[in-house]
Amino acid sequence: TVVYQMTATIEPSSSATVTTGEANCGQDWDFVMEAAEGQHLAMIFVDYALDTVFTNQEDTYTYTVEDVHGDHSVIVYTAIDEYAVNVTTIGEGVTNIDGDTTAIYNTTLDFTFAPNACNELVSFTINDVEYIDSLSSLAYTWTATEDATVVVTYDSIRYIMAETHTGNGTVSFDSTVNCGETYTYEVRADEGWHIESCILSDGVTDVEQMTLPTTNADNSIDVDVTADGNYVLNVTFAINTYNV
Repeated sequence: TVVYQMTATIEPSSSATVTTGEANCGQDWDFVMEAAEGQHLAMIFVDYALDTVFTNQEDTYTYTVEDVHGDHSVIVYTAIDEYAVNVTTIGEGVTNIDGDTTAIYNTTLDFTFAPNACNELVSFTINDVEYIDSLSSLAYTWTATEDATVVVTYDSIRYIMAETHTGNGTVSFDSTVNCGETYTYEVRADEGWHIESCILSDGVTDVEQMTLPTTNADNSIDVDVTADGNYVLNVTFAINTYNV
């Protein structure tokens, strides 16, 4: 049986594997070419002629020599992969990488995040996978191994305006006050009661003692608080007493 040599040449700076060997006369031979990780097939020559059928720059490609009656060879060129990266920023903040960019295989992109005043970074996804818990000091390093769709989301910081009170009366509260906004506590004593004390606290220490009404008849006050943290308004209502 006559056999023929099926050979391959990988060009310098290229990296790929090709099935080579000996083919019997009259049989078909498949040159199966596969680029190394992080590369793709760029050009292929068969018996020194450019293979014009190959156009997709895939990772793998098979060229079949039918009815072998002579030696055959392929020359393979590969190129390093380049990935498309799209970054979308939502909300009030700045991401150092925004819009469309590209990244070469195994290189890194260093993301940094800067929320505007009274805002915070609430989500950072790459291809729909959440990475917010992987950040270090509002920064993240991503290694390029595929195309990436990145979404960065900033949102307003919200604070809790809580209250405690004893006695008969009501005190308003809100659990979602945007940072920087002014929240007004409405303190209202029931009929026959008055405001004995009204102290604003940050939950650890007292911040301010409010000026109280001077008469029992004036049984309500409003307390304006700028939301720059969580606060608690501690109120004591006391029953009215009268001199007879």
